[in-house]
Amino acid sequence: ILDPQRGTLAVADMGHSHAIIARGGKVMRLRGKSRNMPIGISAPISPQVETWKLLPGDSLLVYSDGLVEQEGPGGREFGEGRLSMAFSAALESGMPFTRALPAAVDEHRGDLPQQDDMTFMCLCFRT
Repeated sequence: ILDPQRGTLAVADMGHSHAIIARGGKVMRLRGKSRNMPIGISAPISPQVETWKLLPGDSLLVYSDGLVEQEGPGGREFGEGRLSMAFSAALESGMPFTRALPAAVDEHRGDLPQQDDMTFMCLCFRT
């Protein structure tokens, strides 16, 4: 839940903590303190909600595991390091991330088929 007036984002992470933030020229992984069980593991769900503070100029990327687990011809995964570099490079160049990330993953995987869903959302906080 985003509250733009307060600059907060309330998150109930239900699994892998796939979120990174670009702040002040650095890309960092966001991890919550609580460890919620992934959806579907247990019928009753009472997730722990964490609140992250966003600062003007922050860019937040939330993504599915299919992005970082996509293998290339040598069997190496795209990984969080390549994802962070692609995110940072797109932000620095002004290239729309909706084009930069798919292009980076496609270049990495070469002729190999896409192995899983690849979903992402980028939030640029300006207020």
